[in-house]
Amino acid sequence: MLGIQFVLGMVINLFAKLPAAHPGTTGNFGSRAIHGFIWAISNGAGIALLLHVVVAIGLLLGSLVFAIRAVAAHSPAWIAVSVVGAIGIITASTNGLAFIGYDSDATSFVMATGFIIAALAYALGLAFAPELPAPQLPVKSRAARTKPSSRPTRHHSYV
Repeated sequence: MLGIQFVLGMVINLFAKLPAAHPGTTGNFGSRAIHGFIWAISNGAGIALLLHVVVAIGLLLGSLVFAIRAVAAHSPAWIAVSVVGAIGIITASTNGLAFIGYDSDATSFVMATGFIIAALAYALGLAFAPELPAPQLPVKSRAARTKPSSRPTRHHSYV
């Protein structure tokens, strides 16, 4: 997915031009981000930006799920890889939102840097980290799965 995101970003960078005025170019960062995001996913800037945003959402969710999975597996190497990768993707995503609103070379540079950080983290993880163990679902013992008898227990007192 990172490769697809890179290609879509290059297509936008080389062949698409954001209009000077569109929803998301006025107000504070939050207002610009929300309106620019809605404009981008409503196909306001074309299919390349729409796909770029959809893939970014997938990468963001995937990176967070991966970090949770690494923590659940108690794997220090994969926790480090997944957290650094998620930080890179979060950095790229927030600067992508800023780019839509501000059309700044600086936000484009930071977006690309976030991508490189994520790509390097995941590549180094695949090359050097031990295999991530399969998730283990909690299994109740047979005694815990059986229902207790509905009949009351009789206690006899032999005195």
